[in-house]
Amino acid sequence: MTTSTRLASIRAALDQHNLDCPVRAVAILLHPNDIVDVHSSVLWGVPVVSDDRCNEGTVRIECEGGSAWQIEDELDEYIERTELELSD
Repeated sequence: MTTSTRLASIRAALDQHNLDCPVRAVAILLHPNDIVDVHSSVLWGVPVVSDDRCNEGTVRIECEGGSAWQIEDELDEYIERTELELSD
């Protein structure tokens, strides 16, 4: 992926977050290998942070409202609860 394409995808993720979430973004999370391609520690006023939990080529937006990973934890808990209820 070219740098300009990568930046466009990061910008699209940030814009989508801003549309969907009323809470301000505090960080753009990228895989450590992707940080090198960005060539910046701040994009559009938001810090770019290396996070090895991100898959290469993906971006996560961290906001003041909570962890960018919180939704996965909540979904896992919901699925486990639902599976338990169905097995009863």
